[in-house]
Amino acid sequence: MVTTSQANVATTETVVAAMTNGKVGEAVVGRTQQLMEAMDAVKTIAEALKGDLERMKGVQEQYDANPDAGDKSYVATNAGR
Repeated sequence: MVTTSQANVATTETVVAAMTNGKVGEAVVGRTQQLMEAMDAVKTIAEALKGDLERMKGVQEQYDANPDAGDKSYVATNAGR
């Protein structure tokens, strides 16, 4: 998702520059810039989601590596300490 979002933003930046250089009307360029800003927001959200998923994967890997550690409730409390 992140790579695709980055590519979409970069492509749209190129399109905006080409339109501006080609003297395309401000209304069209403005909408394209709005689209680029929206895609940049999507990219930011995708990056945050990627971080969340990577943290979740790390937790899962730890559970997998320690199958006898107990369930989340047990591990999360001081019961195991």
